[in-house]
Amino acid sequence: MNNLVLRCSGLTKSFGSGEVRVDVLHDLDMEIPRGESVAIVGASGCGKSTLLHLLAGLDRPDAGIVEVGGRRIDGLADSEQARLRNRSLGFVYQMHHLLPEFSALENVAMPPLIGGMAVEEACGKATELLERVDMGDRLQHRPGELSGGERQRVAVCRALVMDPDVVLADEPTGNLDPHTAHEVFDLMKQLNAEREIALVLVTHDEALAKSMQTGYRLSEGQVVREW
Repeated sequence: MNNLVLRCSGLTKSFGSGEVRVDVLHDLDMEIPRGESVAIVGASGCGKSTLLHLLAGLDRPDAGIVEVGGRRIDGLADSEQARLRNRSLGFVYQMHHLLPEFSALENVAMPPLIGGMAVEEACGKATELLERVDMGDRLQHRPGELSGGERQRVAVCRALVMDPDVVLADEPTGNLDPHTAHEVFDLMKQLNAEREIALVLVTHDEALAKSMQTGYRLSEGQVVREW
């Protein structure tokens, strides 16, 4: 399928050494089309975060391949992988991972600046996104001056500012109260639909997961499509 933005085949990963090895993922296949919203659920410790790290090229599998936009990431030099992640992948984590010494605007502008965009253009894109999520009056506030929900809104903007093919989100609402969690989640889904950016969400919240187009359950190293 030519509309696939992320694909893995035969993905295998284990941890430990010698005879004391634990298979986390085994011969796992998955395909993510453009614009699709995908939930990955499963028991704690089953390997959901490991799978996201492999899909993002942040860790290497023992076997198997990962393709982003049709390009195999295992054959790329580290600098090329970094460039591919900057341009094609966005990340949202449970902890916002914002840089505390920089403002909301500067945090969101960081990926395009790293990618070589001019300061004025990068700040313009960042401002547009932050205003879009009702953070226009908080542009110059640092993370320590923002609420948890506001920090996650900034983190979502940072993930989307490069118009990536895919956003990978690892329990992005896990540290938020239920009301704020749903607000942030609804924002991610809205931007996913508007921009045709594929969204891959790892979550333990079955209710949130069910609102995604496609759902996979990770168990015993394999993903099974449930809807």
